[in-house]
This record gives sequence, structure tokens and C-alpha cells, in this order.
Amino acid sequence: MNVGTGTAEANVNTLPVPIVGQRSKLDDDLSARLQTEYVICKVSTTRFGVTKALGEQAVIRAAELFDAESKSIKASKRLLDTQHPAYKKVTTVMSRVKGLHTAMTIKFENNERLMKAEAIPQFAEAMQSLQNDLDEALRELDAEYQQMRVTAREDLGDLFDSRDYPSEINSAFEFNWSTYVFKVPESIKLLSPDLYNEQCRRLAQRFEDAAVAAEEAMAAELQELIGHIFERLQPVADGEKPKQFRESSLTNMQDFLQRFRQLGITGNDTLTTVVDQAELMIRGIDAKDVRGDVVIRQSLKERSEALQEQIDGMLVAMPKRKIRTEELE
Repeated sequence: MNVGTGTAEANVNTLPVPIVGQRSKLDDDLSARLQTEYVICKVSTTRFGVTKALGEQAVIRAAELFDAESKSIKASKRLLDTQHPAYKKVTTVMSRVKGLHTAMTIKFENNERLMKAEAIPQFAEAMQSLQNDLDEALRELDAEYQQMRVTAREDLGDLFDSRDYPSEINSAFEFNWSTYVFKVPESIKLLSPDLYNEQCRRLAQRFEDAAVAAEEAMAAELQELIGHIFERLQPVADGEKPKQFRESSLTNMQDFLQRFRQLGITGNDTLTTVVDQAELMIRGIDAKDVRGDVVIRQSLKERSEALQEQIDGMLVAMPKRKIRTEELE
């Protein structure tokens, strides 16, 4: 696994920037901050393909059972028991890898995400811990692997094919990560200063687009969290089951607020203000207070309703991400 040395300098590479289409005027200060304070963070994963399409003859046999045309049928077989504790332990770690990457980054382009450069050591430490967990889980899975294959042979019957299985399961699961800084190659500046300057401006536009998209995503997530709190506080009609206000309604909001502060990518003062108000709204209360105290419940209901109106209006007024010409090709 590529975890570097835990420092930004040792784990940051530089990629050339491809030529892109025309741009509109942008906020140079915001783009410059993104380019200097953030890096591209990529995570790739490999998993064992636990399902496999049936061969042509098997599909024909299946079609005959239902008096159907084989061309109209798609069928697959499950190679291993995905509910086996050893297998689930491995896939749980792999899901945690994805969750950590998502939590500490914001979407940039394609499968790339932006992360604060100063967070690289923290990210590297967390990924190394996950690698240790994966190694342990794979040792447990390896100990059970041969018996799981025996069980699969019994369950699949004639559909079992030993060629579907690796000799060692350990190599079928892994993850890698890397960070990059996008820069316009200096060699272009020597060849054509005008082209170099234009590419710098276009690169800045890409980072501005990422910032706008991040703000939209953050605002939409906050809207959903506030809306959920408000919905849980609504009275119910006679005879209906009372709505439960659970602790998760508050902890999900707290997790969002923490991630919003950590990412620090927004330059939208209105969004920051709404986030501040949401933080004040839930400060010092828990679900038990909300369920048991009428005054607290009513106050939370009124404040969440007011915030919901604010964020609804903000989403309508937020600038939309500009579409570059190459995205339409």
C-alpha cells in the first residue's frame, strides 16, 4: 500500500494539466487558495468479484426450465457466502476505506477528490490503521477460505468451477492511495507565455468549479439534515404512531458540522452563517431533552423551521457550476 512517509512533501506528485476549453471570469483569490492549500487525493480499491455470469450452456439450461428464450435471460452465480463473518469483516474494512476518503475530501473531477494538504499526515495514519485492520481480516478469511470453497462446491453443484477462485484470497482485496498537485508545466511557459497564462487561468477555473460544487453539496446535505430534524418534531394526527426523535438526528448533524469545519473549502458567507446557526441550534441538547422537555422541543422546532427557510432560499440563489466545453463532448 502506498502510504508515503506521512508528510505532504514525500507523498505529493505533480501532474501536467490537459488543455481545456474556454472559461468565464473567476474568483482568482478563491482559486489560488484551493491550488495552494489543497491536493488531489485518489484512492483505488481491488475486491474479489464474488458473483460471475453463468456460461452460455448454463443459461440455456436455465431458460429451458422456464420455457424461455436464453437471449432474454441473464443469470449469475455467487462464488462465496458473503454473509460469512470472515468475509464480512474484510468488506467492512473496505467500506471504511471509502468512508474515510469521502469524509476527508470533497469531489473534484471524475474519481478525484480534494483534500487539505495539512490533513495528509492524519489521512496517512488513518489509512495505515485501516491497512492493519485489513491485514488481520484477510488472515482470518484465509483461514476459512478452503472450507468456504468446499461449501461453494456443495451449493453450486455443476456450476462450480475451480478456475473462478484464486489460489490465495489475500491478493484479491487491497487498496492504495496517492496525492497529487495539479500544475501547468513550466515548459509551456518557455514555449508560449500566452498559452501558459491561459492554461493557468483555466486551471483556476477548474478549482473554482470544484468549490461551487462543494458548496452546493454541503448546502444540500445541511438542508436534508435540518429537514429531518424538523420533520421529526411535527405533530401527528389522532391515531397515528408518534414520531421518534432519535439521537442520530443530532449526531448526524454534529458529524456534518465537524466535517464542514475540517474541509474549510467554502467561501460562501451565507452558508457559513447558516452552519453557525445550526451549530447553536443543537448545542447542549440531546435526544432525551427533546423528547422530554416541551419547551426545548418547541424551540428546536421553530429554529429548524427558520433555518430550513433560510437554506431553501440560499440554494435557489447559489451560483451554479459553469459547464466547460469539454464536458459536453
